[in-house]
Amino acid sequence: MPTPLDTTFTVGGITLGAFPFVDSDGVEWQGDAVDGWYNSPGRRLQQANRPVADGVYDSQDYSESRVIALEGLVSAPTRALSDAANDKFNALLTSGVLETLTVTEPSWTRQCAVKRAATKPQVNRVNNLEWVYQLQLVAPDPRKYSAALKTASTPLASPAPGGVQWNGSAGSTGVQWNGPAGSTGVVWQSAGGSTGVMTLSNAWSAHTPILFVINGPVTNPRLTNLTSQQVLWWGGTVDTGQTLTIDTGSGAVRLGPTGMPGQNRKSQMVRTDFFKLGPSETVDVIFQADTFTASEASAQWRDAAM
Repeated sequence: MPTPLDTTFTVGGITLGAFPFVDSDGVEWQGDAVDGWYNSPGRRLQQANRPVADGVYDSQDYSESRVIALEGLVSAPTRALSDAANDKFNALLTSGVLETLTVTEPSWTRQCAVKRAATKPQVNRVNNLEWVYQLQLVAPDPRKYSAALKTASTPLASPAPGGVQWNGSAGSTGVQWNGPAGSTGVVWQSAGGSTGVMTLSNAWSAHTPILFVINGPVTNPRLTNLTSQQVLWWGGTVDTGQTLTIDTGSGAVRLGPTGMPGQNRKSQMVRTDFFKLGPSETVDVIFQADTFTASEASAQWRDAAM
């Protein structure tokens, strides 16, 4: 008989494992995914029959939601602990909102946002101490994301200032030079500029969305994918103390005080190329605006797989 996979599934405060996970009460939670996790989701084909010709009209197809079926056995030291574990299981994912499922495998830790499926969980008691279960979870976004959040940031693109600094001895004239150590000649820059470029990299095999965060003050900010030349261009002013967020997955664009959810400002987008990071792709993104200000843009994303 094959050795069980060394994998655990954690959601809503419960951890299930092919090698039973034992909680602080001594209850063993055994379980594994029998469908939906180790395989990819189905595809939604966008096809329509040709009315007077062979074949079908075909357009871009998309992945279905990921439906994960978990099965296992729960064993407790006493009947009271068994009943308490059953109550905890029955209350799992009843908040009505998406919750994080974290799957820890030998090679990596991955996660997705899930709800309980419409089909009610199946629970059957084996004896006073043990019961078996079947549970279906639905992930509207079928991608498996890395548990580690990746980030990158950059100040607004700006050229380095030029000019000459003279720091000779008092009262002197001519070509004496006493600029920064190691410098020669009379061309000197008092500060460095910024390329405005940040590098984003997706190490896994599926497209992954990006959350861009722009802190004010800045007017008409633009984020350009230098590989594809796709552009996110927002028309307006982000004031000091405000933050503009652009989610390339959901298409949400929000403006508000830093640290607050903000209001919908998608209508002010001048160009909306909601680009994602492709499989095993590394791209440079440049942050620009009409004039230079002390603004900063950052990106947040996770590696993604199917």
